Amino acid sequence: MIEMLSQYSNNTIFIKDGLFIIWVTYFYIDVIKDRRLGMVKLAQIKNFRPNFEACIQKLRISKEFHERGFEVLKDIEYLQYLERLSKVKKKDKQLCNSLLDLYIEINKKNTHIYKLRNSVQEIYSLIRETKRLYGLLTVNNNKHPEPFDLYGNLLINILKESSEGNALLKKKHSIKEDLSDDQEHLEECRENVGVIFLSTENGAFGKIDFINTKASNILKLPVLEAIGKNFSDFIPFPYSLNHNEKMKDFLMLGDRTTIEKPHSLILQDSLGYIFECNILVKLTAFKDKAYFLVSFSPISSIRQAILLSEEGEIYSHSSELSSLLGLPQQNMANMYLHNIIDGFELSNMELYNPVAIQHNYLDLKFVHIIKRIKFTEIHLILVISDANEQEMWKNKKSDEQLNLNKNNLANCSINLRNSFECKEQDLFSKNSYKSAEEKIQLSISASQISKSGSSEQIAYQKNKNTLLAIQKFQWIFLLTVLALIATNIGILVYIVENVNDIDLSAVFSNLGNIEYAMISSSNLAYLINYDISEEKAAYLSRDLRFLYWTNEQIILARSELIETLPKWTNCDCSNIATENIVPIWEPNSEAKIRKFNLYDVLSMFIDYGQKLIDDAKREEPHENDANWLIINGASFAINYVHKASIDLLKCEKNSKSVENSVINGLFTIGILVCGICLLILIIFVHFLRLAYEEFWLNLKKAVSTNFEYLEKRITERLLTVHGKEPALYASSNHKTAKLSNYYIKTTLAKRIVFRLSLIIIISLSFYMAMIFALYKDCQESMLDRSRLLQNFKFRSISISRLTRFIKEINDNMLIEYFPETYDFKNTYAEFYKIIDNYNSQYLDLLSDKWGYLLSKEIKSNLFESTNSTSNIMKYGIISASWSIVHDAMLLTEDYSELEYSKYFMNALTLASSLISNFNSADKISKAYIDDQLSLMSNLTFIFSVVLAVLSLFYYLPYLKEEKTFVEKTCLLLEIIINSKEIIN
Repeated sequence: MIEMLSQYSNNTIFIKDGLFIIWVTYFYIDVIKDRRLGMVKLAQIKNFRPNFEACIQKLRISKEFHERGFEVLKDIEYLQYLERLSKVKKKDKQLCNSLLDLYIEINKKNTHIYKLRNSVQEIYSLIRETKRLYGLLTVNNNKHPEPFDLYGNLLINILKESSEGNALLKKKHSIKEDLSDDQEHLEECRENVGVIFLSTENGAFGKIDFINTKASNILKLPVLEAIGKNFSDFIPFPYSLNHNEKMKDFLMLGDRTTIEKPHSLILQDSLGYIFECNILVKLTAFKDKAYFLVSFSPISSIRQAILLSEEGEIYSHSSELSSLLGLPQQNMANMYLHNIIDGFELSNMELYNPVAIQHNYLDLKFVHIIKRIKFTEIHLILVISDANEQEMWKNKKSDEQLNLNKNNLANCSINLRNSFECKEQDLFSKNSYKSAEEKIQLSISASQISKSGSSEQIAYQKNKNTLLAIQKFQWIFLLTVLALIATNIGILVYIVENVNDIDLSAVFSNLGNIEYAMISSSNLAYLINYDISEEKAAYLSRDLRFLYWTNEQIILARSELIETLPKWTNCDCSNIATENIVPIWEPNSEAKIRKFNLYDVLSMFIDYGQKLIDDAKREEPHENDANWLIINGASFAINYVHKASIDLLKCEKNSKSVENSVINGLFTIGILVCGICLLILIIFVHFLRLAYEEFWLNLKKAVSTNFEYLEKRITERLLTVHGKEPALYASSNHKTAKLSNYYIKTTLAKRIVFRLSLIIIISLSFYMAMIFALYKDCQESMLDRSRLLQNFKFRSISISRLTRFIKEINDNMLIEYFPETYDFKNTYAEFYKIIDNYNSQYLDLLSDKWGYLLSKEIKSNLFESTNSTSNIMKYGIISASWSIVHDAMLLTEDYSELEYSKYFMNALTLASSLISNFNSADKISKAYIDDQLSLMSNLTFIFSVVLAVLSLFYYLPYLKEEKTFVEKTCLLLEIIINSKEIIN
C-alpha cells in the first residue's frame, strides 16, 4: 500500500503500520505559508463557484478510498474565519470562495459522504458502515490494519486502558457487534471511560472527546497511540491568534467539524490561583514521527497555543504572539528550529521557560505531566487538576491514597524510565506498564500528599534526625572548623612573613585592579613622578576623585604616599624620589627595585602546607584526631591554592611580566581564604537554622501574613476602582468572566506587591551604598567634601528631601525645584542618551500604545551606546519597573492614551531632570559622561528612575478619584511602612 501511495508523495504524510494521512494540496500549504507572513495568497484560481453549505457540513472521501487511503478536506471553518476577518472586502471573499471551489474541483469524483460527530455512538456507526461498504478486515486480525480499521483499533486500545473499558469489551466480545443499540453501555463508556479520539491537522484517524470521569472528576487523556522515535523533534503547525477576537473566532488547529466547542477546565497558575480556560489536544505526524500540540485558551485572558516536548519544554510561535499580543520578545530565549514540511519552512521558533509560560498577562503551569515513550510508540498521559478536585480530596481522603509514600513514587519513576528503554514491545501489554487509570490516581495521590500535612511532618522528622546527628558529632564539627580556620590563618601569616621583596612597580600597576583602590595606576604615576601642568590637570579631571584637587593637594598626597609605601610592602623605599623613578607606564623601562616571583609565594605556601601534612602523618593519626583534621584541612587549602595558581598562570600568559600578577595573586588567595571561611559560615548557619526551626517557621509565617495583608489591600483597591467589567476580560459567560477577573486581579496584586517590595529594597540598598561611597571617598586630606556636595547638588536627593519628593510629585514641583533644567527638549536629550545605553531591545518595550509618544522621540534621538559595568544593575531595575508599569496598565485600560502618556511623560521628566541636574555639574566634562558614569551618578540615575516608575505605578490607577496627593501618598507610605510587621 505504501508503494501504491508513493505517487501521492507530494501531498501525503506516511506513518508506519499502514497509518497515513493525505495532505490536502500544495495550495493549502501556500495559504499557510503566506499566512505566516500576514497575508493570504491564492494564485491563478478563477472561474469557480462555491458550494459553501455542502463544504461546511460534509467531508468528502474519494471512491478510491480502499486503494489510496482517505482524504479529509477539513478546515472549512478556517475559510469562514478568513471570511470573517476580511470584513466585507470583496477581494478576500473571492479568495475564500476560490479555495472552496478548489476543494470541490479536486474531489469531484467523490461519491461517499459521511459526517464526524462528537459522540462515541457515531464512531461506532462509522466503523460498522465502513466495514459493510468496503468489506474490511476484522479489528483483531494479525495483519497490518487498513486505514478504516484504525478507528476500531484506537477505540479498542483505549478501552483496554481502563477497567470499565475492559469490562465493556469482555461483555460485547467484539467491535463488530451492534453496540450503538445499547444506550446504557454507551453512556457508561462516555461517562466513566473517558474516551478521547484524535484529530490530525490534515486528516483524521480518531476524534477528541473531553470527558470528566465521575470517579476522579479530572480531565483524562488516556492513550494517544501514534508512531514515532523522537518525541523532542517537534514540527508545530501554524495557527492564528488574535486577542481582540472572542473565543469562537480563535482558530483551533485540527478538524473543527469534530469539535463544536472546546472543553472548559480549570488551570492553576504559578501563584496557586485557579482560573477557567479551554484546552485542545492535537496529534499530527510527519515522516514516521508523531507530534502533540496542546492549545490552551484562557477564557478571560490572552489566547495561547503551546507545544509539549519530551522534557516538558514548551514551544510556541513567539514572534507571531508578540506581534499580536504586544509582548516583548527579549523575555524569550531564541531557539531556531528549521524543519521542512513539503516545502513549508518553519523557522524563528523560540523556547519558553520549561517550568511555566510567563507573560505579563498570565502564568500557566502543569500540575502533572507523565509521558511514556517507546521505540515505536508514544504514550502520553496529561493530568490537569479540576476546580472541584482539591475540595474533593480535602473532604474524601482514602487510606489507600494517604498511605502512598515516596517508594511508590520512586517505583513509578523507575517504571517510566524503563519504558523509555523498551523497544518493539506491545504498547498495551499488561507487563509493560500499569493502566492509565492507576497512573492517574498515583499522580493525584502524589500531588495531594505533597500538599497535605504529612509532607510537613516528614520534613520535621528529617530535621529532627539531623539535629540528633549534629548533637552527636558536634565536637568533631567544631574541631574541623577550628582546624580549617587555624590552617588559613597560619598560611596567611607565613605568606606575610616571607614575602618581603615585591616589585613596587607591580604594586603600582596593579592598584587599579583592586576594587576598592582609591587611585588608579596611571594617575598614581602622575602623582609620584610629575608636576601637574594644565594638560595633565585636564587629564586628571576625567577622574572624579581628582576633580577638585589643587596642585598643593596633589604634592601633599604624593609625599604621604611615599611615606606610606614602606609600611605596605616592608621593603626599603629610601631611593624613591621624583627624579629617580622611571615612569612605569612607559614600555621597555627597567625598574630599579628588586623583582619578586609570584610562584615563589605559591611554592612556599604549598611547601608549608605539605610540611604540616608530613608532620601530622608521622603521628599516625586516627579518624577525628587533631592531626587527622590538620591533614584534611591543609590538603583542602593546598588544592585551592593549586587551582588558583593554575588560574594565575593562565592570566600570566596574557600579561607581559610575572610582576603584574603579584597583587592579583595575593588578592586571589585572599578571596579563596575568604571563600573557605564563608563556606564554613554557611554550613554553620545551615545547622543553626535546623536547630532553631521554630524561629524560622515563625518568621516565615510573619512574612506570609504581611504579604497577605498587602495583597488584600491592593486587591480591594483594584476591585473598588473597577466597578464594571473591563473590556480586556470580557467573555460570553458573565459569571465566568467575573470570577476570572477576580483571580486575574488577585494574581496581579500578588505580583505587584512582590515586585514593588523588591524594587524598594534594592533601591534603598543602592541609595545607602551611594551615601556610603560618597563619605568614604570624601576624606578631608584628599577631597573638599563641601564643594563636592555643592557642585553635584546632592541636596536634591538627600534623605531630608526624599519624603518631599514622594509627597509633591506633580508638574509644579518640576518648575519649583529645577527651573534651570525644566527645558523639555534638553532634559529629554540627556535622558535619551542614557537610556539608549541599556539596549535597543528596551525600545521595543515602549512600542505599544501607552508608550508610543515616548518611543517615537527616543528612536529619533539615538546616541552611540557605551559599555558600562553597571548596566546589569540597570537592566534589572528597569525591567522590573517596566513590568510594574505593564501590570498597572492592565488595571487601567479604560483610561485614554492621552491621559496615560501625559502622566508617564511627567514621571519620566522628573527622573530625567534629576539626571540632568546631577550630570550638569560645572566641572564634569561631556567626555567624562560619554566615557563612563561614576558610581554615584549610576546609583543616582537608578534611584531616580525607580522613584519615577513607582510614582507612575501608584498614581495611574487613581487618576479619576477625587483625592489629594497627600491622601494618596499616605496610602503608599502605609503599604511600605506596613513591612515592619515582618520584624515584629
